[in-house]
Formats: sequence, C-alpha cells, structure tokens
Amino acid sequence: NGIEEKDGYLKIQPEDCFPTSITGIDVPDLIEAGKPASFLVHYEMPNPCCEFSGFHFELHSDTLVVITCIHLNEDACIQVIAPGTDEFKKTFPMPGNYFMRYYYYGEKRTIELEVH
Repeated sequence: NGIEEKDGYLKIQPEDCFPTSITGIDVPDLIEAGKPASFLVHYEMPNPCCEFSGFHFELHSDTLVVITCIHLNEDACIQVIAPGTDEFKKTFPMPGNYFMRYYYYGEKRTIELEVH
C-alpha cells in the first residue's frame, strides 16, 4: 500500500510497511552538513496490536519524505493504545535549506531545515 500525492511525488512503501500518522518530529537545534543529525519522531498506533517496524525515506531534490512503518503483531497486543516515539539519524551532504515532509492523518505537513 502506497501513499499517492497529487503534487508530483509518488511514494511506494515496501510491502511490509503499513504507514501510520506522524504527530510531530523533534528537530535538532543545529544541523551540520556531513554530520549525522538525530530526529525524534512521534507517531500514532491505530490499535493495541501494532508494533513499530522502521522508517521509510524518500529524497526528492531538497525534500526528505519520512514515513513511519508499523506492522500487526497479534501475539504482542497490549491493553492500551500508546503513541510511539522513535529516533532516526540523517546526514545532509551539503549546506542549504531542506524540507522534511510527513503525514498527519492524511494531511501533508512540512518542516523547513537549515543545514550549516
């Protein structure tokens, strides 16, 4: 299942990736070109039997699309649906302005990043 976007981006996730809504991304105060920067992603779990399985990234020119992947694990059901938080690191090769795009309940959200 992929997410299609009308402004020219077509994103197809791996077969085992079920995308979930990202509620926010914590961005570091300083991002330096050539050095890994850590980003903290907050996301929703649609039911108590879902587990985080990883991130899927797509880079289009100066825009990094971030997708949080979850999968169903009926053996690991918990009593309460709890939001998730996980970290990823990304290295930007050149200084400049970049954009990070993610989806919150189908709504496209964009964060502008300044890379020094």
